[in-house]
Amino acid sequence: MYVTSTERVSYLPFIYGVKLDAASGAWCVPVGALLPLLVIVPTVKSVDSKTKKLVDSARQILDSVEEQKNIIKDKGKVTSKDFPFLMSHQVVCNNIAKLRPRYAFFLDTGTR
Repeated sequence: MYVTSTERVSYLPFIYGVKLDAASGAWCVPVGALLPLLVIVPTVKSVDSKTKKLVDSARQILDSVEEQKNIIKDKGKVTSKDFPFLMSHQVVCNNIAKLRPRYAFFLDTGTR
């Protein structure tokens, strides 16, 4: 991935596992860091087609999560047909969890 000098200094130190490839000048990012990378540096450009597909998939996930967040902001109370007893934030989390096969939520009391 190619980033600007400002992004290199300001953002990349906060992303786990990012390394500079000295030969090409591109930054190597582990797949697990794609979502945090896109949240921190949304303008990042991928080098090859395989990475571009992964980045596009990650952007779709982030867009879907934003849609779910906006639903709860706009409507206030959200209900589920399958689980009518869930609270609004639980319905949104359930919808987000359907996007990916593995997902972790920290919604217990005291986790902030």
